[in-house]
Amino acid sequence: METKSISLPTSLYLPIKPEHVRKITDPTNQFETYFALCPVEKVPDIPVEETNPREQNLKSQVAQKIKNSLLNLDGNFHLLNRGITVSVGGAAYDNKTERLKIDLEKPDLHGNVDGGHTQ
Repeated sequence: METKSISLPTSLYLPIKPEHVRKITDPTNQFETYFALCPVEKVPDIPVEETNPREQNLKSQVAQKIKNSLLNLDGNFHLLNRGITVSVGGAAYDNKTERLKIDLEKPDLHGNVDGGHTQ
């Protein structure tokens, strides 16, 4: 029986307005962290299988409240939800295109590490 490997994109691009992105450099200058707000309908599928250590329980009361906030467009989704934390090989923001590029070269290290419920 032949097994097919799934090829994941090595880079994803997120549309982010300049006022919705911040880059913070680690005090040791070894790491950079980007905080960005992306319209929920524009968030691409980010690999989660190997990088998120927890199972997702989408039936919990908290998960249901967050889901209802999003579906009802009540304006509170971003306040109720912590978002998605993504481990990446690299990231760069382009002010001209208003896109945040994230590099996901290593499936065992790069991907959604916290935020499986959100995705």
